[in-house]
Amino acid sequence: ENRVTSLTAAPASRKVMLAWQVRDGADITGFKLYRAEGQNGTYALVQELEAGAESAEDTGLRNKTRYYYRLEALCRDGTVTVHGPVCATPKLRYALQ
Repeated sequence: ENRVTSLTAAPASRKVMLAWQVRDGADITGFKLYRAEGQNGTYALVQELEAGAESAEDTGLRNKTRYYYRLEALCRDGTVTVHGPVCATPKLRYALQ
């Protein structure tokens, strides 16, 4: 079952803002956000978030580097659902199209 929908990653200078939506009734106890450099890179834990979270900010990144993110939703029944990957490339000045 897909407990999280619409995971997105939006770049800014030296950071990426991530956002997602949780389905109504999803019994989530928390999230883990992972980041990799490059599509085949190794994912490392960036943040652990509480159950009600629907966004996160990853800061201190290098501009002009593409980062990939995966979000794990930890569920009360002990299962984990994995969402993503989504990617973003921080830039010095990022203009919305």
